[in-house]
Amino acid sequence: MNILDFVSHQFHRTNLVVAVISILSCAVCSAADNTHGADRTSSSISIAFIDVNLVSMNREEVVEHQTVLVARDRIVAIGPTAAVRIPPGARRIAGAGRYLMPGLIDMHVHFRRKPTDGDTAYSRMPDYRERNDDTGVLFVANGVTSVRMMHGHPIGDELTARSRGDWLGPTIYSTGPITDGNPPVHPFNRVVTQPADAAKLVAEDKAKGYIGIKVYENLSLSVYDAIVDAAATAQLDVVGHVPNEVGLAHVIAAHQASIEHADSFLYSLQRDSPSTAAWADRTWHDALQRVDLERLTTFADEIRRAGIWTCPTIIVGQFDAPDYERSPEMKYVPAAFRAALHEHWTPEPFEEQRAFALAVVRRLHERGAGLLLGSDTYLTVPGFSALQELGLLVRAGLTPYEALQTGTINAARALHEQDTLGTVDVEKRADLLLLQANPLADVANVRKLVGVTLRGRWLPQSELQNRLAAVAKSVAAP
Repeated sequence: MNILDFVSHQFHRTNLVVAVISILSCAVCSAADNTHGADRTSSSISIAFIDVNLVSMNREEVVEHQTVLVARDRIVAIGPTAAVRIPPGARRIAGAGRYLMPGLIDMHVHFRRKPTDGDTAYSRMPDYRERNDDTGVLFVANGVTSVRMMHGHPIGDELTARSRGDWLGPTIYSTGPITDGNPPVHPFNRVVTQPADAAKLVAEDKAKGYIGIKVYENLSLSVYDAIVDAAATAQLDVVGHVPNEVGLAHVIAAHQASIEHADSFLYSLQRDSPSTAAWADRTWHDALQRVDLERLTTFADEIRRAGIWTCPTIIVGQFDAPDYERSPEMKYVPAAFRAALHEHWTPEPFEEQRAFALAVVRRLHERGAGLLLGSDTYLTVPGFSALQELGLLVRAGLTPYEALQTGTINAARALHEQDTLGTVDVEKRADLLLLQANPLADVANVRKLVGVTLRGRWLPQSELQNRLAAVAKSVAAP
């Protein structure tokens, strides 16, 4: 048993950890896991969070008077402050009265793309590279250190590669292209009409390193099933919308890994089970009036048993709020985006949409189904909307701890990255938030940042605010 294993074993068995931690802090160099390829001598300790209140997210508790050591991009030691020796040269971050928790993971985001013919989506912009850099800053400045990008494309692939380096933006995990039927909902979607083509597209996505296949609304049932079968063989997740022809019951039976958006439940909860054609003619208001939430109980139980995650993106309904374009965070997005909001805004029943989404989340939570944090940027402002979503999850009935789980340990599990992300533990990536107040007491305290550690890089709040100011100046420029 090596030193790290011994410490972990003893820490969970007994409080007699002081002597063991002393050994660890003197030998942190040799304690490192060789799979990370790092020769971590004491001089490699880059950051020491001293005397923090630790919110590890392993359980609903605050462990006081802890010191956390970071070497390069990994956490290498955690222990009582009295027992941990700080190596010379480490950057000392005062933690007394402050709280250290994992960075947030936003599980439904989009980045800007190069404009193409026929593409009217809000995500296309001529200065997409600059705007994507701005987006990275907005995420990190709000404590979002990892994201799941829900639309693989060449520009996104470039960002994903940069996010493994020194890019000031979250680490990106990307699905493949949006996979749709004919006609596609968006002109840039990948259209698949023949089941025989499923294996090829799944193989392409696997070869490109995507984490899953994203399915969309107009896929036929036969193509959907072929994609599910091919993805299972390739060991790739199927994630995305509930295709209209497929329906929620079949998506659950197929064990789709995650269902995106609360409104994906709307069609399958109609009292009169309309045909797809009838659904196409129905307004949002009409559909919301015909919802039978009692149907959701059975669906929620089946979702829990199938181990399917739901990423409700409640916040995206704000897109149709009359005053959204005047919200304070709009100073961080381009004028073209604000103009698109104004031009395409329709008087949808915003409050009805939000009430429905909250009801869906409440029922899923009550029945024990897994939930994920997601904001659906580009329809919302990056970073800021993830924090707003946390508040909406609490409004739907989750405790602050349960809401934070959706963007930490739940998200890490959904990404199959629980050995790397989601909690504050030795050997996990040093994506950390230092807060002024306890997030388990009030989830809004996540906004009270002292600083962010991004892949081992310490970014104090003063630097983050300077970066935000530069974004505001950039998007305001002609």
